[in-house]
Amino acid sequence: GTTLTIKGSGAMNNYNEVNKAPWYKYREEITTVILPEKLESIGILSFYNCTALKSVVIPDKVQKISEKAFYNCNSLRTVVLGNSLKTIGRAAFYRCESLASITFPNSLETIGDKAFYFCRSIVTLTIPEGVKSLGKQAFTYCESLLRVEIKAKIKTIPEWCFYGCESLSEIKLSDTITNIDPYAFKRCDNLVTIYCSDKK
Repeated sequence: GTTLTIKGSGAMNNYNEVNKAPWYKYREEITTVILPEKLESIGILSFYNCTALKSVVIPDKVQKISEKAFYNCNSLRTVVLGNSLKTIGRAAFYRCESLASITFPNSLETIGDKAFYFCRSIVTLTIPEGVKSLGKQAFTYCESLLRVEIKAKIKTIPEWCFYGCESLSEIKLSDTITNIDPYAFKRCDNLVTIYCSDKK
């Protein structure tokens, strides 16, 4: 495998379809990424289509993982999120099919649309209390997901959020949730237990 070591501090560059990350041509070889301690954000499309990448540790100063940062990193098994992370952008971990578990830090505030779309190996999820915004289709087609606990003080489970989570059998909702939008749990055919905490 190939290790990519990134140096520097502050915000990472954002990339786009035309101006791809400088390591893009090695995207099928990079198995490990080492990020600098003083990094504060992960740029748009930074590890897009890095299909051999197996693990990444997000440094503790990082506050934002931008849109499509790890899009289609389908060999990515382990991701350790730092303890200042506030934002996981749109489609940040889209189709990370090998990702077996993810632990969100208490600092987290936003999980973007399609953030974990088709992360078909995640088994359990806890959405921490500080999350203020949960995206549409955030966990669509997480086919191995068995248990979810939503501690976030949100009002609504957004549309298509857990669509097609066909193994999901148990969900715990925080007492602030009053709306479940269309198709949020459609095709969750094994969902038998929904716990709602009593309003105090």
